[in-house]
Parts: sequence; C-alpha cells; structure tokens
Amino acid sequence: MKFAFLIQDPGFGGLASMHNRMEEALKDSGHHVDNFIVQKEDVINNVREGDYDVVHLYFTPFLNSKFFLRLLKFNILSDTQIFVNYYNIKPENLFRRTVKRTFLPLLCDKVILPSENMEEFYRDEIKISNTSTLRPIVEDKFFDIESSNDKIVHFGHARPDKGIDRLMYMASEEHPVHCYFIQDDETVLKRFPEMKEKIGNGEIFLHEGLPEKALSEAKLAVFPYHNLEKTVDLPLALLESLAAGIPVLTSDIRPLNEYLPDEFLVDNWNNTEPESGDKDCRHIAKKIGSDKESVISSYINIIRDQSP
Repeated sequence: MKFAFLIQDPGFGGLASMHNRMEEALKDSGHHVDNFIVQKEDVINNVREGDYDVVHLYFTPFLNSKFFLRLLKFNILSDTQIFVNYYNIKPENLFRRTVKRTFLPLLCDKVILPSENMEEFYRDEIKISNTSTLRPIVEDKFFDIESSNDKIVHFGHARPDKGIDRLMYMASEEHPVHCYFIQDDETVLKRFPEMKEKIGNGEIFLHEGLPEKALSEAKLAVFPYHNLEKTVDLPLALLESLAAGIPVLTSDIRPLNEYLPDEFLVDNWNNTEPESGDKDCRHIAKKIGSDKESVISSYINIIRDQSP
C-alpha cells in the first residue's frame, strides 16, 4: 500500500517519535511511505498527485481552519481514504471553532484514537461514529530502575518535594541518568550547580518543552510528582512519552484512570527520600512498549475496516 503521512514539524515531540516508529515499521513490511509537512503551501497538490491509498493526518492543535477546508476539498475530489490520528487526551480543546466541528465528520473516513474512552465524545459532539483504537502494546514484564543499565530521563520540576533528591542520589551511585527539565523555574536555576555536580555521569538540560533527544534516548520517563487532579490539561510530556512507547513511572497516576486502560497504569513509587547510605532505591513499574509487528498489524486492519 502507498501511504502519505501529513505531519507537523518533524521534531514535534512524542507524536514525531511515534510517527517515526510507525513509518519504519510500515517500510519494513514492504509498504511505501512519504511524509509531507502540513505548513507548506503545496502540500495538498503534492498529495493529490501522488495517488496514495491512504492519507494519514496527525492531528495537532496547530492545524488551522484554512488547512481543513483545503483538505476537505481534496477529499471530495479524490477516492483516497483519510484518517486522523488523535493523541490529545482532551479532544474538546481542539474543537472550539465551529468550522472544525462542522467539517471534520465530512473530512475523515475514520478517526484513530488512543483509548475507547474518547469514542463517546466523537460520537456525541463531533458526530463521528467510525472510530478505531490503536495504542502501544503493553509488555508483560517489569522495569527495575536500579539494576537496569538503560538511561532514565526525568521530566518536571527540580524540587525536593517532587523527588529530585532521590533522582540525584541514584545518579550519584553512577546510574546512567539523563535529566531534561520542562520548566526553567527559579528552583531549577538555583540548584543547577549542585545537580550538575552530583549527576556527573549524566546530562542536565533546561527545556521549555520536551526535546526530541529525550524521547529518542529514553527507556523510562520519570515524573516524580504532578498534582494532576488540579491540572486542567494532563502534562503533555507524559502523554508524549506514552505515545512514543516509553514506559512512564509517576508517583500519582490516579487521575489518568479516566483516560487510560488498566494495562497502561504503573505502580506508585515511594516518594520518601533515602537515608544516608541507603542504596535500596528500587521502584518497579510496568513497562509500556510498542511491539512493532502488533502495532502495524492493528493499523493495517483498521485501514481495511477489520477489527484490530
């Protein structure tokens, strides 16, 4: 089959990593894949001229109404199937404009969702009943942080009450920890020299957003603490990690129960700080991985309107 993927900027966080894995797996399975950047003016004509079997649009908050209208016109003039891959956990945030609510049902042959829990919103609010679920495959094994040689990536604030001291302790025991911090707040800047000294075998980066390097290198995403129950939107970095197939370890996963199936959930970890000389810092979590063959099989079945 011949696929055209309409994507945002190639470095667009977790969606980019998830797309790269999907593209690689499709090519390994003998399919033809071309990528198109949606911001470019000639993208619609180029896709039309390519005679693709499937056009797969990665839905992001940055797609404007003009692009939707152009894509709608393209769909009317073509027999190509169009799918939307939706990895934002709160779809209503992207449909405040009437034009998107009006035209999306006409535009899409099917919406591919990460969770069955989102289907009700699409059915009742967006009036799309043709949906399928495609999510990372869960491996039935556990992840031992202390004994593993994989890199650990830490996202979030660098504050003692959010577990940074425990992470620094693990790093001082020569565990391969790489830290990427989402927000450059005052606490991070004040403690930066101390962190840099203790994490001598790793790296520390201050970032406003999740860097592609973190998603490409990480074997585990650690969120020491997020008060998710008081957060309007779930932390994007956590969702990007899940979408990229990276296992997530967090101290408070409960608010995610509403959105994610049970097999996504990880065991809560002990947030108490280790005593001096205490090396028993093991925390266990389910590992969420993406089985390439299973994901591709599910994806192809969705396209063929079979049960994944």
